[in-house]
Amino acid sequence: MSYRVRILARAMPDFEGLYHWIAERSPQGAERWVASFEAVKARLAIHPLASPIASESEDIDEEIRQA
Repeated sequence: MSYRVRILARAMPDFEGLYHWIAERSPQGAERWVASFEAVKARLAIHPLASPIASESEDIDEEIRQA
């Protein structure tokens, strides 16, 4: 079974900022970081219960996992 993995909109500025910070220092490192991020998303889609419940779960009526 596969689950839907959503990235919260409020996380995207952090993601982009970190990417640019890393890319300024190491373009290859930034690409590896993005590849790792995508790998974690793929793992979450298959094994979501392997990750802890996110604190944001308290704010909504849905269980959210984080990695």
